[in-house]
Amino acid sequence: MRKLIILFLSLMVAFSMVLPSTGKAESVRATDGLKRIQNLEMNQDYVINEILDDANTRIVEVIDKNEDKTYRTTFNKQDSSFETVEINNKIRGSEKEIFNSKQSMLSEQKSEVAPAAIQLVDSGSNLSNKFKYYAYTQKIWVIQSEGKSKNPTETTKNSSDILSFRSAVNNLRGAELKTRAALGTAATATVIAAITAPTAWGPILSMLTAIGAGATAIAQAYDSYNYAKDCRLCFGRVTIR
Repeated sequence: MRKLIILFLSLMVAFSMVLPSTGKAESVRATDGLKRIQNLEMNQDYVINEILDDANTRIVEVIDKNEDKTYRTTFNKQDSSFETVEINNKIRGSEKEIFNSKQSMLSEQKSEVAPAAIQLVDSGSNLSNKFKYYAYTQKIWVIQSEGKSKNPTETTKNSSDILSFRSAVNNLRGAELKTRAALGTAATATVIAAITAPTAWGPILSMLTAIGAGATAIAQAYDSYNYAKDCRLCFGRVTIR
């Protein structure tokens, strides 16, 4: 969970300041923006540093004070691509790629086909289609979480968990829509998908900071991050009957 939070913060900061710093006024705004992001409650265990911000590139580092890891995001302002890597500060030369917008982050998820006699009565998904649910007649469900699928029949024993998963997916979609609105033009499909990646918050924070996301957008994205965790938790609890 911590790792996903860090990754998200890095990405948000990067996107919040897309325009290059061409003068003193721009530099002051960037500094104030970083301070507002740093002061958010969910970011108190992290240190955010802007390494570079010119006409072509923005580089942001987020340091996890508890895990002694650094998440560095490089944002290309020309094509809006980004890469986030994890650096273990205890191991020299340690670097692991977390996000790369030039590689597909969305895996194909196939829905189970219900028999013709059964009709679909409700369905929903989050924006990246990582989490989905399909409700059919005869209390038959198909629920999906990041490529995994379950086909439960609703009973008194599992009804609460199934409906909790449905609510979590709907809540996540609502939070993602707010995040997308707050991010504006920086809200590419890849960015929205990265926000709900199963990693700590640090790398996400690094990515968002690098692409220029402001404090408001980062706070909205943190809600999406947590709702995605709810989806995973609820999915894991659902039994077939």
